[in-house]
Amino acid sequence: LEIVTQFQYLERLRLSGLDIKTIPDNFKDLKNIKYLDLDSNYNMKINNSLFDLPSLEYLNLRNCNLNKLSKNIENLTNLKSLNLECNELIELPSNIGNLQLLEKLDIYNNKIKYLPENIGSLKNLVDLIITDNKLKCLPDSISSLSNLSYLDCSYNKLTTLPDSIGLMSNLKKLDCSYNELTTLPDSISSLSNLSHLNCRSNKLTTLPD
Repeated sequence: LEIVTQFQYLERLRLSGLDIKTIPDNFKDLKNIKYLDLDSNYNMKINNSLFDLPSLEYLNLRNCNLNKLSKNIENLTNLKSLNLECNELIELPSNIGNLQLLEKLDIYNNKIKYLPENIGSLKNLVDLIITDNKLKCLPDSISSLSNLSYLDCSYNKLTTLPDSIGLMSNLKKLDCSYNELTTLPDSISSLSNLSHLNCRSNKLTTLPD
């Protein structure tokens, strides 16, 4: 990878499926990089140079066998899309909410048991995909995601949705299928822009009026 860092004007870089072992320290020299795809590098060791890319907008760490995401992720202040699919994460860093420009967060197929409370600080988030984890509840702060359009929380262990979900005025698609929901909050009827609702394969016996 050393040769890659010589391209100081590089904006897009795809390094998926290469069995990269480590990110070199001088990776931080890629000051103009906006798009970085590291998908399917199973044995890759991530160091802090990955989080010192001030122009980065898209980061794909899908299927990299990650069990922890560094708090230094907050240094990627221009990040708009973060793909963490198919890893071994059990939690997200508590400062994930500091990624103020983030529009899409995808943590499909991990082992996450809870979401940090400050996830509600992601005011520009449009798509939140938290499918196939071990979530039993969602934080009330999720209702603060005022620009969220798509929420997929299917294939978890949710027994309830927060009452405050009705405040998510821009929500258009909600998938809460394959959970353990016994009721839906009455406030769900306040989602005036909702066009798609999937709540199949739960334990629902009644629906809100």
